Amino acid sequence: MRSPHLKSSITNAFLKGFDARAIAQGVRGWIKERRWVLFAYLAWSTAIASAIIGSYWHLYAIEHPEMMQYGVLIYTEYEKYIPRIVPLGYVIIIAASLIAGAFLVDFRKVIAYLIASLILSFLIAVLGSFIFVWFVLGVGQNPITLALANGAFVYYVVDYVMLNVLRMSFPLVPIACFLTSIVGAVLRVMFQPSAEV
Repeated sequence: MRSPHLKSSITNAFLKGFDARAIAQGVRGWIKERRWVLFAYLAWSTAIASAIIGSYWHLYAIEHPEMMQYGVLIYTEYEKYIPRIVPLGYVIIIAASLIAGAFLVDFRKVIAYLIASLILSFLIAVLGSFIFVWFVLGVGQNPITLALANGAFVYYVVDYVMLNVLRMSFPLVPIACFLTSIVGAVLRVMFQPSAEV
């Protein structure tokens, strides 16, 4: 369902010429109508991403601090050093999905915002993990790294951080998010029938 504010402001912009004030008012009205849904979407994405970044940190700082002292394995197939989401991360993801499902209620909204939040959380997690690997773990401070930092090594780090984040989040995170958001929507409809859309 399209917002009448946004639709009318875009139509008026094309008919009268581009009026930035009319477009801004339409966008402001659209955001005002959906502020809680947008808040749920952003909070859901941030919770998923923070669980992934926190698990990355947990592997290097708590489970294997020797990796920080003697060099960093950015990507490995060695089972002991593969990053995984910790149980607290799954609790955070499940709680955020339940709350988001309760906010969104409608099945189509849940699916649409689930896909959008998984994409946004993947991007946030890659950025956060890259910052963690590059600055906190000190990959960017290594003289050899700086000599190779003409872009190729940065691409290498981003590529393997993306692979690690993908390994950590697929397939359990999308499945957990989907199931628990549906449960959250069903619980909201059960306990507040007026919320059904």
